[in-house]
Amino acid sequence: MDIYERVIGRDPQGHQRVFAPTLLECTQEAEAYVRRRPDTGPLSNWTFSLQRFEDETLLNEEALT
Repeated sequence: MDIYERVIGRDPQGHQRVFAPTLLECTQEAEAYVRRRPDTGPLSNWTFSLQRFEDETLLNEEALT
């Protein structure tokens, strides 16, 4: 059984746009995404969640911000 985690960032409309191993990296990815796609901003309205997977199956998701 392989268990892994990732942080995902969702834009204000709730669409998953970025993911990374840590909250810091995911926030940086989201900043870069908003620069390229200003229509997905503002970054302050994004949400970030921690997802846990086991063998590619989502176990749970918890909000970080």
